[in-house]
Amino acid sequence: MNNFFKAHILFEANIAANGYNHLVIYGKHVNGYFCCIPDWNVGCEMAEPNDTYWNYQSLCKTGLNQSDAKIIVQEIKRIMTELNGGAA
Repeated sequence: MNNFFKAHILFEANIAANGYNHLVIYGKHVNGYFCCIPDWNVGCEMAEPNDTYWNYQSLCKTGLNQSDAKIIVQEIKRIMTELNGGAA
């Protein structure tokens, strides 16, 4: 039997990192958060946007380089803070 759940995309943004624009899709599903970067074939579990350490580790495990991962998690945190009126 299949179980179906509703996932929510919280934002989709082009994030510039080291000369590349990464299309980043960040959302929430039944077990937490996720991030997809389709142009780089990246998809992974994520934590709350403020947990930049865990999110950085998660993106690095996909093979994304450390420099890009650092920029992307900081931007995720900034964007979510902005979307939530100052509270991430």
